[in-house]
Amino acid sequence: MPSDERVNELPRKFPGLFAEEGYEIWCFDGWADLLYRLCVELQDYINAHPEMERKFAIRYVREKFGVLVIQYRILVPERRGDIMAIVARYEEEATRTCELCGAPGRLRQYDWLKTECDACDAKRRKSEKDYSR
Repeated sequence: MPSDERVNELPRKFPGLFAEEGYEIWCFDGWADLLYRLCVELQDYINAHPEMERKFAIRYVREKFGVLVIQYRILVPERRGDIMAIVARYEEEATRTCELCGAPGRLRQYDWLKTECDACDAKRRKSEKDYSR
């Protein structure tokens, strides 16, 4: 799945948060605002805890089974719980946010799982119906 433009801007806006040795972003722009807020909160946390500088890095951000998954590296064990709580809050919020457009949504099951709003779900069903004719 290709990432969308707004999501791909995050590493440029927050270069200190993404792994220098490489990272992957595989999700749509519906989660871009949520991910931006996550990056702001993580950057603020790191700024408030100087020992975290260059000791935290996002490795990948992706959608898996309709859920946002963020993998990261943290080299300051005493800060791990705080970072886990921050990330978990946004991963949970994503379960209620359409991954395509950002509107309120829910997990839906097709032949796969997606978190979508009613409008994106209806659009998908219509295009699938039109395609199967």
